[in-house]
Amino acid sequence: MTDADTDASADPDALVATTAASGEVSDDALRVLWSAIGVSDAELDYVAFEDAFLAQVQEGETTSLAFRPGGWVVKASSTLVKTALTTALLAVGLVSIGAAGIPLLVLPAVLPLIVDVDRVQLSAGEHHLLATLTLTDEARHGTAEVLHGRLPEALREQVNEMAFRGFLEKCQRAGLADTTRPADGGPTTFALHAADQSRFRVTFI
Repeated sequence: MTDADTDASADPDALVATTAASGEVSDDALRVLWSAIGVSDAELDYVAFEDAFLAQVQEGETTSLAFRPGGWVVKASSTLVKTALTTALLAVGLVSIGAAGIPLLVLPAVLPLIVDVDRVQLSAGEHHLLATLTLTDEARHGTAEVLHGRLPEALREQVNEMAFRGFLEKCQRAGLADTTRPADGGPTTFALHAADQSRFRVTFI
């Protein structure tokens, strides 16, 4: 697993899958993954992520953890590595919002017991809506009402404004839209991202 491999895609799921594919992850590759996903720029957050990842992979019976001058290399099944990466990211996310005082190194073990992970995916029709709205920078920013008005007339007739608001909320949960809520209580503004520019996002419901 090389650093170049990890930079292959901006999509978090693809980055995790690529990093885990060979079943071998170095400290350098883990840091590149962390930077590419863009969870946090804080060094302490990365250290917490690294500790949680290493704690998780060492639970695996077939894991090999080799230390070298200046770093380490983990060798395990690709499935175990992917699970450890995903769990470590969730653990750091929970700690960042003050998750009930649970110690970071305990979270990877208890997360599967308390959290159901369900990846939010758009349907083919929703991908078409997103692609239409992200053709230009101007078209991808605005309130739900404004964005709905920017759809081609044929699409506006097929998707009413209430359904369109549901689509925007789904994009937000999928990491394909950022939202800004004005302090004066005005309507929420959405900033949509193209399908290949999704953000890593965990939503608690």
